[in-house]
Amino acid sequence: MDSREIGRRVKSAREARRLEQATVADKSGLSRAYISRLEGGGIINPKLFDLAAVAEAIGVPLTALTEDAVIISPDDEAELQALLSDPEMTTEFAATYRDSRVERWSDADKKFVLNTLRAARELINQRYEDDEQHTEDG
Repeated sequence: MDSREIGRRVKSAREARRLEQATVADKSGLSRAYISRLEGGGIINPKLFDLAAVAEAIGVPLTALTEDAVIISPDDEAELQALLSDPEMTTEFAATYRDSRVERWSDADKKFVLNTLRAARELINQRYEDDEQHTEDG
């Protein structure tokens, strides 16, 4: 993986967590200038130790910066929790995951469940709209 791709992933992960470069720098023990250059692809072959420190500062696994990974935003995390807690979400899928330990899921798993529950919510809403339309027409 080239330095530009690593930099893009660092920036994407940092922004998904709503962190400033200065915050990541403070937490990682690296300079803000280093974080900026890293995000811009200006650090050729960054040290694994530095990437691990940045990943920890951002709150993502190192693989999120070095391998293909999905990073879930705090908004998506909150929406997932809300959908899992919604009493109207009585689908078998939601019921299956409702009592699961969400905090142990990978971000990719969370994103998959979130997107599936969003689709289920759309179907439920469409059914309500269809039922209301049918009632008004009938």
